[in-house]
Amino acid sequence: MTPHTKPRISLDKGWFDRLITAPSSLLNRLQPRPDSADYQTWRHHFMLDRLRLCFWIAIPCFLTLSAHSLYVVTFELEELREDITKIYGDPLIADQFKNATIISCEIIAVLLVSCAILSKTAWARRYPALIFLCFSLSLTLTELIVGTFLGFPVNPSTFEFLAQAVLMPVYWQLHLLAQLAPILYYFIIFPILGLTHIGERSLYDSYAIRNVADLFWVCLICDLGVYLYERLKRSEFESRRQLKVFLHSVSHDLRTPVMGTSMVLQKLLKKPDAKISIDRLILERLLEGSDRQLTLINSLLEAHASEIQTPTLNRQPLQLSILVQSALFDLEPALNKNHITVINRVQPNLPLIYADTNQLWRVYCNLITNALKHNPHGINLILDAKLIDPIPRSRYS
Repeated sequence: MTPHTKPRISLDKGWFDRLITAPSSLLNRLQPRPDSADYQTWRHHFMLDRLRLCFWIAIPCFLTLSAHSLYVVTFELEELREDITKIYGDPLIADQFKNATIISCEIIAVLLVSCAILSKTAWARRYPALIFLCFSLSLTLTELIVGTFLGFPVNPSTFEFLAQAVLMPVYWQLHLLAQLAPILYYFIIFPILGLTHIGERSLYDSYAIRNVADLFWVCLICDLGVYLYERLKRSEFESRRQLKVFLHSVSHDLRTPVMGTSMVLQKLLKKPDAKISIDRLILERLLEGSDRQLTLINSLLEAHASEIQTPTLNRQPLQLSILVQSALFDLEPALNKNHITVINRVQPNLPLIYADTNQLWRVYCNLITNALKHNPHGINLILDAKLIDPIPRSRYS
C-alpha cells in the first residue's frame, strides 16, 4: 500500500445479510409453536378435571384456615393486640386486622361458592381458563382490596401460587397473569392511594423487600415448572403424532408390494394347468418386492428400538428408469384392474441420481396409488423425467 492510497474495507455480503436477518430469526425462535389439535383438546379436558380437584381441595383448606384466623381475632384478640403493638407500634391495627379478616373470609367464601357453581355451567366447560383465573384472583386479590378500603395494606401470599402450580400445571401464561394482578396491585395501587405504612412501619422496608424477593422467586419457580411440564406434554403429543404418521406410511408401503404379489399369485392360480410355469422375470420381481418388504420391516423395528422419529436416508447412485420399472411392476395388477394405460417416458440414458432407493420407490408408489384412488378408470398415466441444467449460483449465496 502506497502512502497516497487509502485502505479499503471490504464487507462480505453474506455477513451483512446475516446481520440484517439476525433479529427476525431470533424472533421466530422465541415465537411459540402452535399447539396441535390433540394437545389443545387434552389440555381443555385436563383443565376441567383439575378445576374440580381445585374446588375439592380449596374449599376445605379455606374453611380450616379461616376457622383458625377467626378464632384468633375473636378469642385471642388481646394477645394479638400486644403482638401487633410490638411490631407496628399501634394497638388500633389489631381492630383493623380483625375487621379485614372477617370481611375477607366472608367475601372469599361467597366467591368460591360462586366459582364452584359457575364451573358446572356449559359456559365454564367452554372457557375453563377464565374460571381458573376468577378462582385464583378470588383467593389472591380479595384480601388486598378489602385492606385498601379498611386502610390496612397486606402483602400478597405465596401459598396460593404454589398450590395452583401443583394442581394446574398447564398454561403458564395464565399463572403469570394470576400472579401479576396482586403483585401490581401491591406495588402500584397501594402507593397511589398512599397506603405505604402499617402503623409506624413502612410497607416497603428491608424486611418487606425480603418478602418481595421470596415472592419473585416463588412465582418464577412456579411458572418455570408449569412451562417445563407443558413442554414435556407437547413433546409427548408430537412424538405420538410422528409415530402415527410413521406407522401409517410404513403400513401403506407394505400394502403395495403385498397386494401386488397377491394379485399375481391369484392370476397364476386361475390357470387350469396342474403345473404352472413362471417366467424368471416374474420371480425376480417378486423377490425384489419381498426384499423391499423386509427393508421396510427392518426400518420400522430400528425406529422403534432407537426411538428415531425421522428415517435415515441411505443415499447411493441409482438408475431412475430401473426404479420406475420396479414400482410399475409392483403396481401392475392394480393398474390392470383399473384399466390404466401407463406411458413411461423415463429414459435409461439419464445420468445416475444420488438418492435413497427405498424412499424414492415409496414416492413413486404413493403418487401412482393416489392417481388410482382419485381418478376414474381408463385414464392415461404419463411418467417423465428430464435433465435440467443447474442454475448458476451467486458467489454470495
